[in-house]
Amino acid sequence: VADGGEVFGGSEAETGEYYLQQFADASEAGYTRYCGNIAADAVASHYTAYADSQGADIEWHMNLPPELPMNESEYCAVLGNLVENALKAVKNLPEERRRVTVISSLLSDAIIGLSVENPFCGSVVLGRNGLPRSDSGEHGIGLMSVQNTVKRHLREIP
Repeated sequence: VADGGEVFGGSEAETGEYYLQQFADASEAGYTRYCGNIAADAVASHYTAYADSQGADIEWHMNLPPELPMNESEYCAVLGNLVENALKAVKNLPEERRRVTVISSLLSDAIIGLSVENPFCGSVVLGRNGLPRSDSGEHGIGLMSVQNTVKRHLREIP
């Protein structure tokens, strides 16, 4: 799970920079336009290639402008966390069910909507913080980062 800095030892913004650097090569190698934002396109290109290698499909429905109303690094970290979690969730499903759908667009000048949907077979146990809990120790760190980013930006909405 990619996270908000806990594993990489940095801040959430540094983790976003890690994402952008990681995906920069993907966009240079063969740029595919998924939306109007180059950084989000790079993330989508990376995870499309990763999904293909895992026998999964991703549908991207993104309509974002070149300039986002939040830091691109943070948005890409959130997008990457959610898509990576979804791909892990479908990994052990029959191939015909390995599908992830991503929808993202501006809901207003200041708000980005993001939905990542996937099938899952099993049970999800929620912790006291309302996020999925796991005994693996790896699960949930990225979701805490997503939750913290959302909470921080909710305070900033006028």
